[in-house]
Amino acid sequence: MIGDRRGTVALEAAIVISLAMAVTLGTLQLGLMSWTKAGLQATAAITARCLGIGSTACTGSNTGPGFAVTTSKRFLGSTSTAITTGNVTVTTATTCSSAPGHYVKVAITSNLWLTNNLWTNSSFLGSTLPKTITVTACYTTAIT
Repeated sequence: MIGDRRGTVALEAAIVISLAMAVTLGTLQLGLMSWTKAGLQATAAITARCLGIGSTACTGSNTGPGFAVTTSKRFLGSTSTAITTGNVTVTTATTCSSAPGHYVKVAITSNLWLTNNLWTNSSFLGSTLPKTITVTACYTTAIT
């Protein structure tokens, strides 16, 4: 009888530990996704402001998209490959959402957190989680 109980306890422990690991790893992955999105949002806001005020830090050879890539490394790590200049879209002399005026709008799209098809092969998570992270930021410019 004692031997039977040990097997049951081991089976129950295995089930509980595997469920706890799944919940823990899922929470960690969602936290990393949120952290990446916050870093990209800050990057978009700083880039839009830099372009909006006409700073020399984001003109010349270091254009808006190049400045955004450099800035993203401050938030996401110096070796981050979350975005390239192709992931950054800068639009000038436009409205922002429905607000009239002259703005610089920076949009950044990244799918870094989906590397190696981690979630896309899952039937549940692949259909409920977004495939990409997209952030936008606007900064007003002088009216001309």
